[in-house]
Amino acid sequence: MRRNALKRRYGVGDPVKVNFGGRKTSATVVEDRGDLGVKGAQILRVRIDTEDGKREFEVPANTVTKSRTA
Repeated sequence: MRRNALKRRYGVGDPVKVNFGGRKTSATVVEDRGDLGVKGAQILRVRIDTEDGKREFEVPANTVTKSRTA
């Protein structure tokens, strides 16, 4: 078993807050990309709703925080 497998904090569907445009923005985890980051850090694909549609991008799990709602 991988060392980071026990440290998973976020899963698909979890509401989170991410830095976007210089502020914290609500997002939803749409994919767990696995331990692809530096030193095996968990990478997440997140989706945010913006005025011009939905945007998806990847972020390290250690840069997001849990949210009550997305």
